[in-house]
Amino acid sequence: MHKLFFLATTLFATTLSFQACDDNSNDPKPSSSDPIANIQQGTWRISLHSDDGTDKTSRFGNYSLTFSNGTVTARKDASTITGTYRKGTDDSKQKFYLEFNPSLSPWNELNEDWEILESTGNKLRLKDESGGSSGTDLLTFEKN
Repeated sequence: MHKLFFLATTLFATTLSFQACDDNSNDPKPSSSDPIANIQQGTWRISLHSDDGTDKTSRFGNYSLTFSNGTVTARKDASTITGTYRKGTDDSKQKFYLEFNPSLSPWNELNEDWEILESTGNKLRLKDESGGSSGTDLLTFEKN
């Protein structure tokens, strides 16, 4: 009788574990934390650019940015600015690298290896701490 109880309990527990693993396609899927996968979807804007505590966001106002295959394109009216982007790791931190033409102000100020603070389907928050006493820069992209 004891063996029969043990067998029934084991069979019941096994059945429950298979049911718990059942994929429910109605469950919402979490957004990807991969900044490249997120930022390549739709158009974006710069909602914050802080240079050592000074808000410089307005210099990028009304630009709509698209990210595709390593190229970032910023458009406003008839103006088009292009640069490159990529993801990497430095000092065990996830980084987002931006590069625009060095002579193209103010876009060249974004040429950094930004530390990724947050990456969602609607926002990418970045930080750059310059060496020495140069301070901290912040950059945030938000989906349009």
